[in-house]
Amino acid sequence: MGIRILIPCKPLNSGKTRLAGVLPEQERVALCASLLAQTIALAAGIAPTTVVTSDPAVADICRRHNAQVFAEPARADLNTALTAAYRDFSPCDAVLVLPIDLPLLTSATILRVCAEEDLMTIVPDRVQRGTNLMLLPRQFDRSFRFRYGIDSFGQHRAEAQRLGLSCRVCLFPDAAFDLDTPDDLAELNHRRSHAEMAQ
Repeated sequence: MGIRILIPCKPLNSGKTRLAGVLPEQERVALCASLLAQTIALAAGIAPTTVVTSDPAVADICRRHNAQVFAEPARADLNTALTAAYRDFSPCDAVLVLPIDLPLLTSATILRVCAEEDLMTIVPDRVQRGTNLMLLPRQFDRSFRFRYGIDSFGQHRAEAQRLGLSCRVCLFPDAAFDLDTPDDLAELNHRRSHAEMAQ
């Protein structure tokens, strides 16, 4: 009984396509690999970690960082893959769904979200449309449907309401920043440069 962390990861060569205008494919692959390794390292220091993927290259990174791999079902989309992995876990465990594209996320925020492991919790993005972190509590209704995609924050709250479940919403600046667009990448590089200069 405890917390499990579930990290979805699409094939490295198909990740962060919205950055194609500023990063060639090889650099996007390297960026995704770096984000994955950073996320696993952050998660693994807190709880047992499983990555759901169909990419052998992702599986290799997982093995090097001591994360378990759940083989994504053939032709599964993100929500189908997450459902399969989630239902493979013990119902006695709370599960935190953790994307790889939260480069500013800290362990302190993960621990604060997981501290209330009996409450469904969502941490949205900066515009409160996406779901950046989601904690599904122990003994949670296994008919819950993952709704990642357009307006997933609202969709996940509606899904909780459909099942008659309470949903806690938490706002954390480090978890609200997700890396999707060229503007996000420029902001991340600026923040990192500023942090290095401050040291």
